[in-house]
This record gives sequence, C-alpha cells and structure tokens, in this order.
Amino acid sequence: MVRAKRGTRLEQSRIINDPAVSELAVAVDTATFGPQEPSAQHVDQLWVRAMTTQRELLARRGFWARLWARVNPRSLLPERLASIELRAPRVEGPALSPSRAGTETVPNPASGGRS
Repeated sequence: MVRAKRGTRLEQSRIINDPAVSELAVAVDTATFGPQEPSAQHVDQLWVRAMTTQRELLARRGFWARLWARVNPRSLLPERLASIELRAPRVEGPALSPSRAGTETVPNPASGGRS
C-alpha cells in the first residue's frame, strides 16, 4: 500500500499514481486556490467525485487494508507522533501451538481453562 506522508494534494497524487486521483487533486486545488469562488454546485460535485474516487481505490484492496484506511488512528495523533512509521497489525492464527517445539500451551479462557 502506498502511503503519502506529507505534501500537497498534487504531490500525494503523484505518489498514488492514479489518473483519477491526479485529476481530482487539480480540480480541488483549482477550486480552492483559483481566482473565483466555486459555486455550491461545483463543490458538491467535487465531494461526490472525491467519494467515488476513494471508493474505487479502496475496492482494489483487501478487507484489512480497507478497514485500516477507514479507521487509521494516525489522523487522531498530533503531527509529531503521526509522522512515526506505523504498520498495520498482523493478523495470524493462534499465538502458541502445542506442535511448536519449545512452546507452552496457554489456557483458553473461553473454554473454561482447557487448551
């Protein structure tokens, strides 16, 4: 998964390398920084376009990547902490298995303490 850490919309769209994202970045920058105030209808169209583009990008990802993109807690952190490289949690099978040499079996609380 590509993660653009910082930069303008255009810089981030180049990292993502998708024409729809680049076109959206140009359209939003033009509406934001252009010489005229965009109409309410134009702003609504940009929001619809942004949601459609996001949906298309997420559709190419697996379940966990889509979930991580939607609920990534990094956006809630102060900028200095958000810049630290985080990795999505790895989902694996049971933490310990009796067949693994040198490991102990951990009781499962849901099974009344039985392994």
